[in-house]
Amino acid sequence: MIDSDILVSVNIPTYNRHRELERLLESISSQATPDVIDALEINIYDNNSTDETKSVVARYYERLPRLYYICSDVNEGPFVNLHKAYRGGKAEYVWAIGDDDLLLPNALREIFSTLRLHRPDMLLTGWRRFIVDELYNVRFIDQDSSGQILFIKDIDPALVCVQVDSFVGFISANIIKRNLIHRIAPEVYTDADNTGGAGHALLFFDAIVNDYNPLLLPARKYIGQQVDNGHLSHEAWLHAHILYCNYFINYFASSKLVLRNHVVKHFHRRRLSGVIKRIISEKYRNHDCGAIISDQRITSLLSFGQIALLKAISITPSLLIRLVYNAFNTPRS
Repeated sequence: MIDSDILVSVNIPTYNRHRELERLLESISSQATPDVIDALEINIYDNNSTDETKSVVARYYERLPRLYYICSDVNEGPFVNLHKAYRGGKAEYVWAIGDDDLLLPNALREIFSTLRLHRPDMLLTGWRRFIVDELYNVRFIDQDSSGQILFIKDIDPALVCVQVDSFVGFISANIIKRNLIHRIAPEVYTDADNTGGAGHALLFFDAIVNDYNPLLLPARKYIGQQVDNGHLSHEAWLHAHILYCNYFINYFASSKLVLRNHVVKHFHRRRLSGVIKRIISEKYRNHDCGAIISDQRITSLLSFGQIALLKAISITPSLLIRLVYNAFNTPRS
């Protein structure tokens, strides 16, 4: 049931990352002005942490009056916990945020103002990447942006799906109306998550395919994304990446979209380019790519020609890779 007094449910799945969670909660509470705090709820979904997560949350109850802590009796895995985060809360909009991300200054005020003014079905925001040093200081490694809100409306849904694909893959950058989430049955969501972790993206793509009322892309960046948090090995990441692309190749191929082949081709290209970029990245650092090329979880999902291309890149000298990469990425005067 939706509570009309609450505009946004910020739902945070977490597990054993109390320092990161505290950083996120601080970024929220520091900008929780009266016009925001009355229409905001925050739900922490703790996947049975064994660190100081509970005590960290307790320190913010006074500053965030609608802060709720929900702890699982057992660790149910990241996908189940994220699913809870999407289904939980009572607000009109759901904003699931990863516990290792943070809100940039003025994000809440500007996002709430935009949602109240336009009432979009979805709002997809950009992000700035940051790294954390040994003293736990945050350093941003890219620039902010400015500009006007982009309204995506009355455009073919297939073209929209391709345009927003890079946004929906990053969970923390997406806000969606609750009623659109409940159009996807829990078992369908779970099946998508078991196939490359595609459940969260399915919520957004399904809403676009089945009609949407404007989807907003604010030019401003509102999220900080931690880089290289080291959760997945290269092989595990690539396996999930390929499964994710394959899921949406099949999903869009059977969709009602007139231009569905356009989206299918997009995910075919994305599948291969993701693997190539990861291998080139490893070669650039003079790392051995043998584990990636020989991993059956990866090669079993690619064609013979694609595997041959990857093997060719993997045996190319790292020096040549660096020379070519630097030549294409050196600013020209």
